[in-house]
Order: sequence, then C-alpha cells, then structure tokens
Amino acid sequence: MGLLFLKFDAKSTRLRIAGKARLDESPEAIADLPGAKRLIRVTAECIFYNCPRYIPRTEFVADSIYSPRSDYTPPEPEWKSRDYIRDVLNEH
Repeated sequence: MGLLFLKFDAKSTRLRIAGKARLDESPEAIADLPGAKRLIRVTAECIFYNCPRYIPRTEFVADSIYSPRSDYTPPEPEWKSRDYIRDVLNEH
C-alpha cells in the first residue's frame, strides 16, 4: 500500500509511506475509534519525502458533518444508497 501525507498549504513537507497493510476487524482494535468498523494496520517499508509541486494552497473551514467523533452519529452520505454500491456496502 501507499500513503501520501500532505498539508494543502503549498509549502509544507509531503511524506510518502510504502509498505504492507493488513485488516484488523477485532472489537478491541476499534474500541476507541468512534464510527470505525475496521482498522488497517500498516507496516512501513519505505518512508520518503514527496515533491511539493502541484499541491494547491487551501484553508481549513470546518469539520465535515460526515467525520465520526465521540457522542455523534454522522448522517449517511447519499452515495451509499446508490444502486451500484448499496449491496457491496451491506456485505461488510
């Protein structure tokens, strides 16, 4: 798997991580993660800087209403009820 960590300010360091991932669906793994259904555990094999070109500057406005947090149940996004995806999501 590959991960890219960046801050959309067009100047901060971008960090890339490549490695192996495994799925952990145990109740213990997600107990302290509001809204989580599973956890992806990553073993990093390579960590390196990423070129900062082509990343636009943006600013934080507000948390998304879809962000899970303690004592809050976010609304279901509309796209999760679409015909082409509904059955796949219900399998998990």
